[in-house]
Amino acid sequence: MKNLKRLVSVLLAVCMLFAVAGCGGDAEKESSGISKEGRSITLRFAAWFDRDLQQHLANAFMEAHPDVYVELLEIDQNSWSSGLQNLASTGDLPDAFCTFDLATAAANGWTADITEYYDADPTTAKISEGLKVAGVYNGKRYGLVTEQYPCVVLINKTLFEENNIALPGYDWTIDEMYSLATKLTKANEHQFGLGDNVLSYLRDVYNAAYTTDTWQYGYDPESGTFDTEYLAQGYAKGLELLNNKIAGNPTADELEEWFGDSEIWLPKTGKQAMQLDWYWTIQTVKSEEYQNLGQEWLVYPFPVGTSNRVQTIVNVGCVSETSDNPELAYELLKFMTFGEDGWKSRYKWYKSSNNLPASVPIVEDDSILDLVKELTPGDDYAAVYDSIDRSVADIKKWVPGFTEYNSWMGSQDLWTQLRQSALKVEDVSDQMEQKLNYYYTECMNKIKARG
Repeated sequence: MKNLKRLVSVLLAVCMLFAVAGCGGDAEKESSGISKEGRSITLRFAAWFDRDLQQHLANAFMEAHPDVYVELLEIDQNSWSSGLQNLASTGDLPDAFCTFDLATAAANGWTADITEYYDADPTTAKISEGLKVAGVYNGKRYGLVTEQYPCVVLINKTLFEENNIALPGYDWTIDEMYSLATKLTKANEHQFGLGDNVLSYLRDVYNAAYTTDTWQYGYDPESGTFDTEYLAQGYAKGLELLNNKIAGNPTADELEEWFGDSEIWLPKTGKQAMQLDWYWTIQTVKSEEYQNLGQEWLVYPFPVGTSNRVQTIVNVGCVSETSDNPELAYELLKFMTFGEDGWKSRYKWYKSSNNLPASVPIVEDDSILDLVKELTPGDDYAAVYDSIDRSVADIKKWVPGFTEYNSWMGSQDLWTQLRQSALKVEDVSDQMEQKLNYYYTECMNKIKARG
């Protein structure tokens, strides 16, 4: 696979390992350096971010709460949902945990109503409106966004300079990005303005970019309905860019012929001007390896359309319905993920371990953002952080029925047919919306049945 090397480097860069390390018993005491003895409350926590960082945060929380012992659970990230299912079946759900499908967890009765804690928490008032909507079902909050990875555009400054093209301002527009991509494309020289992921990327960002009140797939949280109009527009634009070779999508044979490496990631060749990507890929293109290749890359906030909103990828978390200490479990979830004190503790870990942040805070707090800016200096990074007040959560981990809808799309092989132009989005948009609404209603009915 031609993107295998890129995938490996990204995974290593952001420390998103397949499984968190083992825990429990004497091994847990040894790794944490804090004994369970004498602590009257045990809180169990599960998430898939860096295990060493988790332990650092757990230790800091325990130092602030002398009566609490934090146990970090081991769940295989590749089978996270089934791992939670197994724990739920034996009554062993962690007190606080992250999930890839919050709505199903709520429908299964795994998640506690945290509305009271959330509404009374001054920190949550600092979260952008585009993120607050996640986790509210039938008027109750069963979870929330815990961290985010903004959609960004990685810009090959070196290639811009070589082609005498001025860099855009950080307040640029989507139309400006397309214009620059066209100017920087020289297909006969194997040089491209954008990369091969434009279909899925533009499909997913157009609602945030061109509407003020809907999320991906035209999801309207007020009515619980979907409209694929802007999804279709983004997807069609992606096809146009690929067909006109403004977005490069070379085969393995072409990569071998052009660059002597059938698996090389096109941006690494230095022949791609802009890469639509997510926050975690910044560390790859800004690495010493790329600098040694003579490439200087910058990161830009995703440009605006008619709306001023910016799409972001989110993780979500919740408190277990079976927790004996739900309010304290909420405080643990907050500290381990989105809270100000937790981010101050993260800063210390990043500094001491010489790591870069793998995610972006969800709270608009200058004292926290200043720490993150210190860890990642540069006007380009700062422009990304300054855009978080406009963040709009992607829907994949929290909208009811979306997991089932995604499985249906795969079973019908529709994305492949759309990619090959055997179908157009408008040909199947009604069917897509029907399925989205069907699975949404099915899941929401289960949540409503909780009362």
